[in-house]
Amino acid sequence: MKTEYPFLFSFLYNWAADYILLLFVKKDLYPEIKNRTILIGASACSLSYILWEGTAGKLPPYYRIILKWFLIFSILYILFKIRSVKKIGKTISLFLCYLFLMGGAVSFFLSCIHIKTVGGRKTAWKAMAVIWFSAGVIFLWKMKKKKENATQISKTYTYEVRISRKGRKAVYKGIYDSGNLLVSQITGQGVCIIQKEQAAKLLLPKEKSEIEQLHIQFSEEKEEKKREKNGKKKQQIEQPLWRMWAKQFQTGIYVLQYSTVGKKNAKMPGVMAEEIVVLKDGEVLTRTKGMLGISQEELSETKEFFVLLPNDIFDREESSNIL
Repeated sequence: MKTEYPFLFSFLYNWAADYILLLFVKKDLYPEIKNRTILIGASACSLSYILWEGTAGKLPPYYRIILKWFLIFSILYILFKIRSVKKIGKTISLFLCYLFLMGGAVSFFLSCIHIKTVGGRKTAWKAMAVIWFSAGVIFLWKMKKKKENATQISKTYTYEVRISRKGRKAVYKGIYDSGNLLVSQITGQGVCIIQKEQAAKLLLPKEKSEIEQLHIQFSEEKEEKKREKNGKKKQQIEQPLWRMWAKQFQTGIYVLQYSTVGKKNAKMPGVMAEEIVVLKDGEVLTRTKGMLGISQEELSETKEFFVLLPNDIFDREESSNIL
């Protein structure tokens, strides 16, 4: 920014750029900081830049460089209330990456105006190098942060789950899912969802066969619904509701209906477990009984867990289990 520009124009131009930079840093590292604080910080950065410009010709060049970065780091330190050396390093690194990314983009845009000149092309290539380098650093940092967050969430909400039914026992790694709102009509409680391959440890041979048949039946019903949408309806003889319920109680294998994004009135087989024990670091958090929904789909692509615990698993009382 040249000093001969009017003060108001210079202030607004730098304020807008500083606000965008600080907003990006806030979003990535300090989501708890209020937007009002970012507005104040952008104003402070813009004013400090104008004051720094006023030192041109009055201070030696290296003094000006030291003063410039001192002002930037001081504002970041005060604005985000940084109290650790590690956080200072992260904040400054991220701020500089966004700064170079924005500066490179502006330089590239300005050089495009004179792209036909040799100097314009050279400037454009330099600006592109800055843009790609800054973008690459930010991308790698965000991927690292995403992985760290996923690991932290996994550690926080992952539990040891011990399940017993019909004399069979198995231990799984489960995760608490507050979004698992599937409720059994039989028990009136939430349903623990388990992968079919893992559920096999708890099933009798005959049950495995019947559940496999149910999965095939549900897949065929899904295809039939698609055909109905396309106008190719096939006449079906529906089973009386009482007969369906009688069969479920007789076999001990229930049909659970649920709806999720992209799936309406979907079905999965379910079986009752005599005991479900959830532990964290060896401590028993809950001991209950309930319905297990057996899913054909993988619950975790990374195979970090095999059971989805329902949102009410820690709110149950022993006396509320009706089966």
